Amino acid sequence: MARRAPTTAGSKVDEVPRDRAGDLRRRYVELRRTQRHGAPSPRSDEAALLDAFVEIASEGFADWVAVDLVDESGATIRSRLVGAGGDGDVAVALEKAVPGLAGVVDRVIVSGTTETWSPEGDAVRAVVVGLRVKDRAYGAVSFVLAPERDPYDRADLVAAEEAAWGLGAMVERRLLQDESRAALRATQRMARQLHQVFAATVSVSGARDEVEVATTVVQSARRVFDADLATLELSSGLAAWSARGEARATLGRRDDVAAPRDGSDEARRVGDWLIVPVAERDAARYGVLAVRREGRALSSEDLEIATLLAQAAATALGSRALARGIERSEARLRALVETAPVGIVEASADGTPRWWNRAAERIFAWPPPGTGTPPTVPRALAAALGELAREVGERSGPAVRDLVDVEVRGRARDLTTAAARVELPDEPDPTLMVLIDDVTDHRQLKAEVAHAQQMELRGRVASTVAHDFNNLITLITGYAEILMREIDEARLVEMVRDIQSTASRASRLTAQLQSIGRAPALDPVVLAPGDVVRANAEVLERLVGVDVEVELRVDDGAGAIRVDTAQFEQMILNLAINARDAMPDGGRLVITVDGVEVAGAAAGALGVEPGRFVRVSVSDTGIGMDEETMARCFDTFFTTKGPLQGTGLGLASARRLAEASGGAISVRSTLAVGTTFEVLFPATREAVVIELASAAPRRTRGFATILVAEDDDALRRLMVQVLSRNGYQVLEGTSGEEARSLAERYEGPIDLLVSDVVLGGLSGPELATELQGSRPGLLVLLTSGTADPSVLEGLAAGTSMFLAKPFRPSALIDGVQDLLARRD
Repeated sequence: MARRAPTTAGSKVDEVPRDRAGDLRRRYVELRRTQRHGAPSPRSDEAALLDAFVEIASEGFADWVAVDLVDESGATIRSRLVGAGGDGDVAVALEKAVPGLAGVVDRVIVSGTTETWSPEGDAVRAVVVGLRVKDRAYGAVSFVLAPERDPYDRADLVAAEEAAWGLGAMVERRLLQDESRAALRATQRMARQLHQVFAATVSVSGARDEVEVATTVVQSARRVFDADLATLELSSGLAAWSARGEARATLGRRDDVAAPRDGSDEARRVGDWLIVPVAERDAARYGVLAVRREGRALSSEDLEIATLLAQAAATALGSRALARGIERSEARLRALVETAPVGIVEASADGTPRWWNRAAERIFAWPPPGTGTPPTVPRALAAALGELAREVGERSGPAVRDLVDVEVRGRARDLTTAAARVELPDEPDPTLMVLIDDVTDHRQLKAEVAHAQQMELRGRVASTVAHDFNNLITLITGYAEILMREIDEARLVEMVRDIQSTASRASRLTAQLQSIGRAPALDPVVLAPGDVVRANAEVLERLVGVDVEVELRVDDGAGAIRVDTAQFEQMILNLAINARDAMPDGGRLVITVDGVEVAGAAAGALGVEPGRFVRVSVSDTGIGMDEETMARCFDTFFTTKGPLQGTGLGLASARRLAEASGGAISVRSTLAVGTTFEVLFPATREAVVIELASAAPRRTRGFATILVAEDDDALRRLMVQVLSRNGYQVLEGTSGEEARSLAERYEGPIDLLVSDVVLGGLSGPELATELQGSRPGLLVLLTSGTADPSVLEGLAAGTSMFLAKPFRPSALIDGVQDLLARRD
């Protein structure tokens, strides 16, 4: 074989007829036309083309035609072979005709040139032409003549080359068509997949929760890739899968899934699986999407589509997580705003309220926002909102303002406001956020606490004074009673009675002093206030004097009230004394008792519950009071009477009694016209308690030993004298310690202990407890001007009694005999 070289004229091959080359060209042209315009072959386009080519080449142009191609590994394989020798002997016959043809073919494929084989000089009997497709070695075509045939001439060689080269061009064209069709099919398939991914993205973006996202993604993934199985496993623990033939996705994790779970963040193909992480860019991974399709390999393009679907899922999951976070934040903020104890108001730039919370509704009695009813803004608040809007517009920080006496629902309120400017999206002008706190009650409470502390301090001082004062009153009362028994002259008896009356007034004053700084001990009963006022009519007339006319206006149908009788009587007397002092030149005092209904607004202003009340009014025609005096008249120790003329305790006690009984007291006054005090008590349907006068007890001389413990020497002497006169044997101690020592040394029985509560060292209750421990059955009578019956707690039941100072000698003897009677 020799490489083909250009054939020169006059050679031996030029003498061969040229019809063979022409026939080959005609058949080749026809083949090319058929390939371009003919119907597609049901076989592979490339295979049909090779079959047609060897067919036209073997018709007169060559006895053997062989086509050798290069496979993907680079090896040469014989694709087509036609010629003489039958199916089984063609290859053998060809090898005999052209020995070493395989080596020639290999060389031609590598070089891409044409080689001829001439066994008889210049007689060319075989031509091997290289095939190149898309600029690479594709194979070779061998044309071989039998020995009896005329050799190939130059025209034959040219025709063979043209036909082989044309075959390469047609193969390349067919391959390009195949690739184009494959690319078109791939593009169409990808377009369908992208359309499905887009539809899945829309569906996933509208998913309400994580479960809907997961089920939508696996169903979409199975449809997009026509897969057998698609699974999604999330880091939250949720999993879902969709299999071919299943109408709906299923929640849960399949145990038969062989998808790798190595935690890699790379999208990859593993066997029949596509493994794609579900994660947003530069964000934590939500889970893994896995798709399997058996029998048809998933391509790199499929991997890209799966990545897009996984990103859509990640975006949806991230959006759901963000939405949940926003919803939680909104829920927290909504709860915070709605339950905030302060009002929150959103106002426009000019201070007009646009939205407000429940606290603001409560403070200003506004309707809920959004109802269409505009709020009624107090004038002072509207002005303050406008000023706050201007102020925050001129500065970067918040603005704070205190509003005093803002009229809200007919009542003056104190408000604290703080405002800040807020830029809202899609709003051309900034809005004003205002916090409004009603500090009226807080300031009142603060004032009341300060007042209570002040009153507690005053109460301590007053209690100390009252303790000593009660001892003095007890002495005065006691000796006056003893003196009354010793004299018969009417003039002296009247003087002693005046002493007793004065001591009684002093006792009431002491009781008022003791009520300072602490709630009075009430003993309420049901009574008819009109009857009590009538019963004290004579006392009132004597109290106010002859220059003041007293008029009682009592409505017997006014109703009954529950109140402490003694303190109610004292209140009437105090109000009458104040009225008398306000009329130095005489006048008229009117005391009215009637029933009245107190409605909601009036009840709120007075601080009482709405309902029916009994009203006790005390009016005078005196000098009256100005606004400042009326504002302070109920304060403890406040008086306008001057030194040594008033204590400032009467009206304070009246207010405490009214409020403790569930009522209220008010005043109205006009200078030079007069003053009216109105006291309201809740009416009750309970029956009035009628106290029958009891006969004076019959006292007998006693036979008992009594131990007296009192640190006031004068009072102790009086008590010892009274007890001794009534036949009792008395042991006396100046302190608790001395009384205890006496009891320890005394060998006889001690029947009764009479002791002051406060003794300086060992107290009366402590002394009584110790002595009852050492002398079982000991009776105890405790006296005090500041304590109450609760001091008896801890003593043996039924063995003790409390006697309040100041007391009369007869009251002391009554208490002693009452206790001794229990023993008997």
